Amino acid sequence: MNAHMQVPEEWRNWIAHNLERGCDLDELPLDVLQAIDGRIDDRVFDVLSVDASVASRTSYGGTAPERVREQIAAAKKELNGRSS
Repeated sequence: MNAHMQVPEEWRNWIAHNLERGCDLDELPLDVLQAIDGRIDDRVFDVLSVDASVASRTSYGGTAPERVREQIAAAKKELNGRSS
């Protein structure tokens, strides 16, 4: 397995548990998450939702809203330049 593809055991357990329950990670109760890893506290819900995940991708070309707006603006500028 590629070193970049290795997933820590606690994450594998977490993902497996989530799939068995048929729910998104941010829908798991805190006590279930803490049973997987005792270091987890209620702050985890700030990062587990799809919206939080999307918003956290702030690198160039990422999915964060501000990056998407930048790409839309760049595309519009490119398209406007072609139509002249």
